[in-house]
Amino acid sequence: MAKTKKQRRPEKKVVKGRPRKEKVIEKIAKIDKRKEIELKKELEMQSRGFPFLYAAAILVLVAILGAVLIFSGPEKPVVKKGDTVLVQYTGELEDGTVFDSGNFTFTAGSGRVISGFDEAVTGMREGETKRFTLAPDKAYGEYNPQLLMDVPLTQELNRTVNTTMELFNLTMGEFPVLNKVYEVEGMSWPIKVVKIEDPYVIFTQEAEDGQVIHTSYGTSVVNVTEDKIKITLTPIIGGLVRTVAGNGRVVSENGTHMTLDFNHELAGKNLTFTVTVLKVVSG
Repeated sequence: MAKTKKQRRPEKKVVKGRPRKEKVIEKIAKIDKRKEIELKKELEMQSRGFPFLYAAAILVLVAILGAVLIFSGPEKPVVKKGDTVLVQYTGELEDGTVFDSGNFTFTAGSGRVISGFDEAVTGMREGETKRFTLAPDKAYGEYNPQLLMDVPLTQELNRTVNTTMELFNLTMGEFPVLNKVYEVEGMSWPIKVVKIEDPYVIFTQEAEDGQVIHTSYGTSVVNVTEDKIKITLTPIIGGLVRTVAGNGRVVSENGTHMTLDFNHELAGKNLTFTVTVLKVVSG
């Protein structure tokens, strides 16, 4: 029996080309592919940039290390006993008055400088600056009143002097010659040999009457008689007198005498020094 139209199952329609589902899948795949390519490019760019960044970091690190080495440099020498030291210094009194300044070289621990100065510089580094204060016992000692001496302003000398042949030879460097005139170092006038009686030599001091002698501690006027030489001094306060006993400074005078002070001028004072070690040479 033939089927009716309603009952007839329609035939399946054939769609030309690929099914729609496949097209959708392919589209999604293409999108993923583009993303994959973009991701690969990004990774490639990053991988190319990494060596540059790494090199830049290394250069920065080298620059920092170089700066540290330049500014720190090798460790500078420290002053120790026996080293030769060049220093720059300024010395001040308690009121700030500068009594001395300059550069000088000394050997640490040799005793050439005052003990406190030596001790303070020992242990300093080359290039270092230090400021320190020294009490008298580490500087020029306490003031000693017993080192004051009164000296007459007028002195008399014998014009004729006896000495030994040996002492004359040591002083003049030769044997005496009768009537010869000799210049003597440290004397303001010459001497003349007037008699030789071995082992003695007799000479006269050939000073001139009215002669004026200028010194660092004052002005002297010379008066000569037949057998005497009189010297009258007008002193300068603060003048330095050099003697075999040491150097004395004129601190006062009263018309007949002057007072010499054989203390160091900085004795009894607290001293402040500012010192820079300029150079250290190992001993």
